[in-house]
Amino acid sequence: MNVVKVLGLGLILIFLCGCIPSLYPIYTDQNLVDLPQLVGTWEEDGGEEANTWEFTATDSSSYRLVYTEDGEPGFFIAHVAKLGDYLFIDITPEYPDSISQSQRDLLVPSHMFGRVQVIEDTLQIGWVDGEWLKSAIDSGKVNLQFAALESGDILTNTTDELQAFAVKYAADTAVFPFSNLYRQVPQDTI
Repeated sequence: MNVVKVLGLGLILIFLCGCIPSLYPIYTDQNLVDLPQLVGTWEEDGGEEANTWEFTATDSSSYRLVYTEDGEPGFFIAHVAKLGDYLFIDITPEYPDSISQSQRDLLVPSHMFGRVQVIEDTLQIGWVDGEWLKSAIDSGKVNLQFAALESGDILTNTTDELQAFAVKYAADTAVFPFSNLYRQVPQDTI
């Protein structure tokens, strides 16, 4: 898969979630946690051709996410952080090995973060609502900054500032509206 497809799927994911990506992650090494319940394949509630999210543990604090939409996979790296009493997921694109180092040097990895919780066979992810956030920034309610790029807006705050925002609004479902994904059981286990 070439860089254009990877970036395109990343932009589609951001568009569908309505959230604003960030230059910096929501996590530090100190607040990364292992969430073994995340591992597996999850499906959006959407009929026969539903989008799937497949998480595979790559080590004790990171996961590979294959997000498949309309049969096209996009590859991401995911981390889970515990901030206060809440868990947050952070995803960033995984760039293919096929691109040159000079191309890789010019790509700025962005992060997308949201609340996450696993309740039995339901994965709930609440990405930051981009419209709420823009309105809150414009009104001065939230002190975050973003840069307006040709491809869309991107938050430019530090990890510490993003964490303070996330903890302050973690319980607000207008800021982090949950979507449900459902665990898929492999056919050979039925």
